[in-house]
Amino acid sequence: MAGRISSTANCPRRLAAAPGLGVRAAASAADAAAGASDAPPAVDKRADNRGGGGRAPKDEKAKRGGGGGGGRQRGGGRVGSSAADIRAGRLAKVADLRAKGLEPYAYSYDQTHLSRALLVAVGPHLAPGEQKRFADVDLGGDAGAALTTADSGGGPAGEARLAGRLVAKRVMGRLAFLRVKDADGPFQVFVDASVIGDEAFDAMTATTDVGDVVGLTCAEARRTDRGELSVVPTRPVEILTKSLAPLPEKWQGLKDIEKRYRQRHVDLIVTPGVRETLVARSRCVGAVRRCLEDRGFIEVETPVLEDASGGADARPFLTKHNALDKNLCLRIATELHLKRLVVGGMDRVFEIGRIFRNEGVSSRHNPEFTSVECYQAYADYEVMMDIAEECVRACARAAGVGAGGDGARAGEPTGATPSGPRPGPSGPCFDASGAPDGGAPGGLWVPWVDGSGETVWIDLGKPFRRVPMLTLVEEATGETFALGDPATTGPDADPVAVAAALADAKDRARAALAAKGVKGKSVGRIIDAPSLGHVVNELFEALCESSLVDPTFVTDHPVEVSPLAKPHRAAPGRVERFELFACGRELANAFSELTDPVDQRKRLEAQVASHARALDIERARAEKKGDAVDVEMDYTIAVDEEFLRALEQGMPPTAGLGIGIDRLVMLVTGSASIRDVIAFPLLK
Repeated sequence: MAGRISSTANCPRRLAAAPGLGVRAAASAADAAAGASDAPPAVDKRADNRGGGGRAPKDEKAKRGGGGGGGRQRGGGRVGSSAADIRAGRLAKVADLRAKGLEPYAYSYDQTHLSRALLVAVGPHLAPGEQKRFADVDLGGDAGAALTTADSGGGPAGEARLAGRLVAKRVMGRLAFLRVKDADGPFQVFVDASVIGDEAFDAMTATTDVGDVVGLTCAEARRTDRGELSVVPTRPVEILTKSLAPLPEKWQGLKDIEKRYRQRHVDLIVTPGVRETLVARSRCVGAVRRCLEDRGFIEVETPVLEDASGGADARPFLTKHNALDKNLCLRIATELHLKRLVVGGMDRVFEIGRIFRNEGVSSRHNPEFTSVECYQAYADYEVMMDIAEECVRACARAAGVGAGGDGARAGEPTGATPSGPRPGPSGPCFDASGAPDGGAPGGLWVPWVDGSGETVWIDLGKPFRRVPMLTLVEEATGETFALGDPATTGPDADPVAVAAALADAKDRARAALAAKGVKGKSVGRIIDAPSLGHVVNELFEALCESSLVDPTFVTDHPVEVSPLAKPHRAAPGRVERFELFACGRELANAFSELTDPVDQRKRLEAQVASHARALDIERARAEKKGDAVDVEMDYTIAVDEEFLRALEQGMPPTAGLGIGIDRLVMLVTGSASIRDVIAFPLLK
């Protein structure tokens, strides 16, 4: 399609010469300054931000920021300026704008385009050095349809209105390069005084600061000689929100990790990848919801405030309802209420909600986290394995992993693989090969950094491994443990034989831990274990869990550690339960649910008694050594009588599944810490 082309050679009006330069030289200098990547070039410490562009005197070499004039502006505050001085200077600009009849805090703005869609549409029509009007090229699709068709103010049709936060500014004579960040990411703006007018250009350089939210009305785009696309404003740059606080000086973002999480609003602006991770989280939640709804599940909401915690063994947060003069706790699981709905005839239910556990904080644990729990009548834990795999893959695709991901970024090939590994908060990267070295093309590959710092690529597209817990423990220890042996674990077993078998298992377990160099709490838990099932579970957590890098369903847990699961139909002493692990982290937990109310009462009462014994042992240990009681154990649990009453009404055969949303997002985005995937994690 024929269109107007303005290049550095044939359109001097578009590139007015900087002082001391010819038109062609000015254009080349401007294009060179624009660069070819999304990150702005290194700061030129000779630039003077007070106005006018050009070089500063030698005694100003180290100064930058603070003003609104020429040169380069990055953080918005001159080195050596106090925060109060910067704020006062920006407040003065607010007053000046209002004195001129301009409102520095706009009520609204008619944003017609996001940057990526517009630049992807116009990019193929521009060669290096070319500049064209949007109206003269076929943008197609939504980008073309959203262009203005008429302007009541007398301006031309074919304009695009963009908006975003100004994150870098550089003035070169009568030209300015702005770096603006919208919901699609950063993009370059090429401002020419001869296009928007000298008065508007001077006002822009004098009143805008890095951090401001600006509106851009553009009818043209330009590709620099080095290939970077820029939009070209054809009307004055508008200040939509005047920022009073400067951004951090360094483009790389906040370096203080605590400050990153505490000032997440700044982190989102300046740290690459943070927004993408939170967007991926939103898409993952939506993908899980769609997965379950497509299978006929109904989403419900259950209470956060409860009379007593249930559905898990964890320390709750306690609170009080003053009007009712009633002690309450925040829920530690949604399980028991959801099962009561199944009893009432809601055969397929799920809830995505916040869970609160008054426990420690680590890279894998936050006291407030999000889970999804679902329950399906007339199903067993094998069905839940299929649902779990489906949900994980749906989340990976939604986050942009592999072919056809909803989150795949424009212009990037699909098929997850490193083109130089870069795991982290921005998630996996992509290239055309479709798989890492030795991997199958077209897989759902995600990166994980192991304890040695090596990047490991995990394929979520292949079937997940399924293996019993006892098998993993026996492989790791070289020992056998007789779970379900009626002579030592059954209800009619001789107590002396039971005690002897347990003591022998503990001795062999401690020897296995010592052989692997495991010390500390794991050994203590083996010593205090009340049953063989607890010994096996502790060995799994100490020796096996961290080695499960590829997605693995660990199945058939000991009955003693699974009070809510149905006894295994073929393996005595075990239950029909699985936990899903990947990257050494638990992602999901599921059961064939226990529906026998008599058996359920016995198991819950045994769980209460077991916890009470363990707490008594811990208190005795603390008193003997003069230590404080371990806060992770210092709580009480109780039997939920309302749940048991519902169970006696009769619950159909049911399977349940719980998935930790936060850890799932960590997996599909390659994030190292749970804090990276929670917008506002709990901090000290």
